[in-house]
Amino acid sequence: VYKSPAVTRTMRAEVEFAQKSSVTFTEDGNKEKPLKYQDGSEEKTAKENVINGGTISENLFEKATKAIQEKAEKAGKIFVAWIDSTANDINQIYTKFTQVTKDLILKPFLRDKDRSQVTQSSNGGIIVADDLDISRAELADATADSVKQSTNVKAFDKYGNLIPADDIRVIGLEMLKSQEVGNYPKALTFTVTDANSSAAGLSVQVDVKIGESSLYVLGRTGHTLTFRGVNSTTYQIVDA
Repeated sequence: VYKSPAVTRTMRAEVEFAQKSSVTFTEDGNKEKPLKYQDGSEEKTAKENVINGGTISENLFEKATKAIQEKAEKAGKIFVAWIDSTANDINQIYTKFTQVTKDLILKPFLRDKDRSQVTQSSNGGIIVADDLDISRAELADATADSVKQSTNVKAFDKYGNLIPADDIRVIGLEMLKSQEVGNYPKALTFTVTDANSSAAGLSVQVDVKIGESSLYVLGRTGHTLTFRGVNSTTYQIVDA
């Protein structure tokens, strides 16, 4: 009877750990002061580690969003979305569907409550625009592009990608041009027209104020005056 020698098998295993990125929610982009939120009777810090390519946990995202919405409301602001605090322009927002690929310090994208409108779809798309104050002279020459610029309209799909301005349709402009001086609630509509976007059909309506003057005071303090006028026009400010 032949008896074979014992067979010894050597196996080598390598364990790879997925890389993670840190995500911190803040009130103003200061990572040293992360946002706090209430979880029952316990106060928690809005921060977590996310596997690269993954998304922010829905529970944390909703708790952080609720906390900042309450703070924004008290400050007379509207919370629109979360943005990267290091970004120079708002070309990307972060939703619960956005893939995380780097460390993030998130801060809120806010608009003034008294003169801005926001619509959020059930699937996560967002569109925001400011109400329009415009003189009759400006309105006569207004185009869809100029109105988009004046109202600072921005739209994003559920993943946080910016919708190109060319894919936002303006409805109601021609009818407005025939109107007299006055206030016109929800007179302009901005609608996302890109059929391939998850935000297709998403709309927001803004109020329009038509005035005789082309100069509008937007705000004032004891030391500053903020106003909007017409391009290539010189204004003289007199201390009365």
